[in-house]
Amino acid sequence: MHVDSKVIVKNLPCDGDVGVAGFRLVQKIRQLLELDWEVKVCHTYREANFCVDALAAMACRNGSKMIIYEQPPAHISSLLFADFVGILHSRSVAL
Repeated sequence: MHVDSKVIVKNLPCDGDVGVAGFRLVQKIRQLLELDWEVKVCHTYREANFCVDALAAMACRNGSKMIIYEQPPAHISSLLFADFVGILHSRSVAL
């Protein structure tokens, strides 16, 4: 499982609680990890998967409403194509 939050990845194996911001997410992931399967959790920068980031942003805007697409939305299709052809994205880092 690739997660774009270093804080979440760092706190998953710990038994202690995490900060308020990531508490619910960590609790839900811990519940999933307790199921009968083998999972490796690692950090992946958001830029490494623009499609997932864009879908997550769409989900946040839609609230709890579940939407099933027959075809990817137009902006997701362009991101999928860019990923397919190997277009690289730079990461801006504050110094």
